[in-house]
Amino acid sequence: MNILRQKRGFTLLEVLIVVSIIIIIAGIALPRMLGLNDQARVSRVGGDLRVLQTAVESYLINSNKVPGVGSNLEVADPVIVSDFSKITDPFSAGGTSTYGYSSASATGKQYYVLFSLGKAGNGTASISTAGVLGCGSGAICVSNGK
Repeated sequence: MNILRQKRGFTLLEVLIVVSIIIIIAGIALPRMLGLNDQARVSRVGGDLRVLQTAVESYLINSNKVPGVGSNLEVADPVIVSDFSKITDPFSAGGTSTYGYSSASATGKQYYVLFSLGKAGNGTASISTAGVLGCGSGAICVSNGK
């Protein structure tokens, strides 16, 4: 009696086909997923800057001046930002730096700008005593200026 042995396992061709399919799927999906990180960071920046803008406006209404530095927001009444140093810009190196803040005052006028470094990580912003906003290339800004 001659009993044939059944071979178990996959042939080299079958393995190559499966690996090729996985590589094709990864090639399609990976670029889409990488783009989502930047979109998520931009959304986070938008939310953070709105909270900080609310805190600055509250400070301005209650003290009749804009805060000199961002950490002054911690003493605003009502307290909206309890620890300015914990609200970090996700586009900064390592995500450990706070958002940028600048203010300017003219007779009877108070202006401010809050900004993120943006995707390139090097954005800047400024505000003049006339309220003219200078939002540098790549920066994400909110302001009460023009």
